[in-house]
Amino acid sequence: GGLAEGVGSDEELTEEQIESLKEKDNISDMMKAFAEEMPQVKTPLIDERDLYLMSSIEAAPGQVKVAVVGAGHVEGMIEHRGEEVDREALAVIPPPSKMLQAFKWVIPTIILCAFYWGWKEHSGEQFKELIFAWLLPNSIMAALLSMLGGAKFLSIVTAFIASPITSLNPTIGAGMVVGLVEAWLRKPTVEDAQNLNQDFTSLRGAYKNPFSRVLIVAILATLGSALGAWIGAGLVISHL
Repeated sequence: GGLAEGVGSDEELTEEQIESLKEKDNISDMMKAFAEEMPQVKTPLIDERDLYLMSSIEAAPGQVKVAVVGAGHVEGMIEHRGEEVDREALAVIPPPSKMLQAFKWVIPTIILCAFYWGWKEHSGEQFKELIFAWLLPNSIMAALLSMLGGAKFLSIVTAFIASPITSLNPTIGAGMVVGLVEAWLRKPTVEDAQNLNQDFTSLRGAYKNPFSRVLIVAILATLGSALGAWIGAGLVISHL
């Protein structure tokens, strides 16, 4: 989203403006803005690292200690000076919400139960209708949005085939599969990633950069598959 906001922007930053961003007050303002925009990201990326860094420094041996850290961490580290921190606990990734995990299986469960009912009660033509009602929206929407993202032909075919399957398996998304194929075909480099901030100033640049093109294709394939899954689920239920 942040990258997309930059599309069409041609604002140039001078060297003086860049240097001013390193000033203490400006860094504090940026951290506050970051916390407001993405609080869930700030906690592991900034707050927990502040705790971990400060605790590691205080636990280091010696009377005189020199630590070199990113400027954005200094203020937070000073605030946590002297606190007792369990660094091992901070190194553990918390498990995802059980409710969210369960919700991911709602559509697959409905579809699989519908297939079973259709096969058991109507093993003939109606069962085939249920299958196509699920396959076609999934495949077409994923392939269509991948095409809109400028995907390679093989990636579009992959989206068409993978979407109905991945929609029944919440542990893997269509965008993961399609993005992997697109990345294999385009082979983005570190330099492409470094040029993102410049290339994303225009829609043409975003599509031209191999790194951002892979991201665009992966995201659109995921959205297409999700839309297709909801449409397909609705059509399957309507056939019951």
